Amino acid sequence: MSLTRHLLLFVVLVCGTYGLVDYCAVNKFNTNSTYLQFTKEISSEEYAIAGAFKSLHCCAKGYRSIEWYKDGRPYPWPGGVSHFILYPESANQTIYAQKTSLESDGGNYSCLVRNDTTEKRHMVTLTVMESVTYSGTPLPTYVPKDVVVQLGDDARFFCEAFVGHIPLPDAHSAISWWKDNSSEFLNQHRVSQMVRQRENKQILGSHLFIRGVRREDLGKYTCRITNLDLQPLDLTVSLRETEVLLQTEPARTTARRTLKLVCIALLIPLLLIVLYLQFGLQLRLFCRDSLCRPDHNDGKQYDALLCYEEHDAEFVLGVLLPTLENRYNYTCIARCLPPHDNRAIWNLELAGAAENSRRLVVVLSPALLGNKWTSTCLHEVLSVLHGLHPALVCVALQSLPKNEFVKGESGCTLPSLLCGLSAPVEWSGQSEANRRDFWIYLRLRMPPRDRSRRGAQDCKQPIAQISVTGSNKKKAIRANSHESLEVLV
Repeated sequence: MSLTRHLLLFVVLVCGTYGLVDYCAVNKFNTNSTYLQFTKEISSEEYAIAGAFKSLHCCAKGYRSIEWYKDGRPYPWPGGVSHFILYPESANQTIYAQKTSLESDGGNYSCLVRNDTTEKRHMVTLTVMESVTYSGTPLPTYVPKDVVVQLGDDARFFCEAFVGHIPLPDAHSAISWWKDNSSEFLNQHRVSQMVRQRENKQILGSHLFIRGVRREDLGKYTCRITNLDLQPLDLTVSLRETEVLLQTEPARTTARRTLKLVCIALLIPLLLIVLYLQFGLQLRLFCRDSLCRPDHNDGKQYDALLCYEEHDAEFVLGVLLPTLENRYNYTCIARCLPPHDNRAIWNLELAGAAENSRRLVVVLSPALLGNKWTSTCLHEVLSVLHGLHPALVCVALQSLPKNEFVKGESGCTLPSLLCGLSAPVEWSGQSEANRRDFWIYLRLRMPPRDRSRRGAQDCKQPIAQISVTGSNKKKAIRANSHESLEVLV
């Protein structure tokens, strides 16, 4: 009797061991990839009878280690926590207990598989039941998932449930697949069902394989599991085409894409306008100085000849001249013009210096016009100076007179004369922004900057803000060039 009992125990152990090793080795997904992944459908719910054999699985590949936890506590576990142990022959993919305990073995078990770069976790909840037999509604251990395929590919479904075991001759459980309440489809040669049993037939599962999916194969499928033919469990899934899934929201996707394109089309011009308003002058000046090089072989000695009236000497020699020379590296020469009544001798006074300069910069103020700030006087002065030098740059100390239609001796009006010249640059020293724009506009009318020359106080000379109104008092003026000192003498 003792020999028979040991023989039966040996058979049970051998069969159980074979089941442990075989479970993760069969019915795997049809893939040749080597990255970290689970190799088959793994249950998320498990059920066991107290005192019976039970195993839990974590079938995977592409991993370097598997770690098991129960309720967050890592393996190994003392007997008061769990009686489950690792089965090394399955590469640690399986844990099992010869006899489950109602008090300690139930709970949440999880496996963590990882390699050098990736990790995946799966959790299964084990419920241990006290009753030796179970005849209630089947309890799902794996709920099938919807499948999305392209036409012509293969489809695979799986469902599984705990059905228990009743020792009666007419008691049996069953599992089958149905499509849209029709069994004719399942009789085709390219459709097959495979019933899977484990845990001494207490857990019943089934695979449904469809080879070469056709359009008529799409639809809903139901997995029905029965226990004693009285209490069925129906699990329903869908088979859909990939293109159908992608086209479920075409209108919304197109609308979003159109909205994005419209926003981009509106924002880009707006951004360009804002950038131009903020940095347009600086960009124009930078491009001009970078792309255009000064011509040192034009026979000119100076970049600019500065012409002014004696009352404007403080502005010219205290602000304009030192800033152009020291900050922006221009070579300049300054000439004080004879009084307004002696314009006839301007040609004699300025001819040589004008011919030797690339620009003729004239400071326009009421004092230069004999305190007659009119279009007539301004037209006469600009006509004389334009005849001296074709590249005339006007710096106005106050706004030019308007609404006066005056023709000179040649029949040219003041607006047409100004159109032939560079637009006058108006000095306004009230704010830093106005002074910055003044120097940018003036430099745009000057020759390209020669960066090879360095002033004695390059980028350090402040732009002074001084009064430019006439005064009868003697002015203390510090010139920054030999020509400026000559004018002062």
